[in-house]
Amino acid sequence: MGRTLEEVLGRMYASEINVTISCFWDAGWSISLGDSPNDFLETAYVDKAEKLAGILDALIVKHYPESVYTKTR
Repeated sequence: MGRTLEEVLGRMYASEINVTISCFWDAGWSISLGDSPNDFLETAYVDKAEKLAGILDALIVKHYPESVYTKTR
């Protein structure tokens, strides 16, 4: 079973990885990995909140392979 969103966000925060998550009613969720001052690395869209943790986890592993988050999965 995959990690919960709370677990992913906690591990991401501890690894000093930035993310922006937003939603617009009836348009799903947007996940942007990174931050505006340093640029976003990738943005993904999901239609259900239940998918946020899995997509965020995959983005972190892809873009931060040397992070504490990824090395301690």
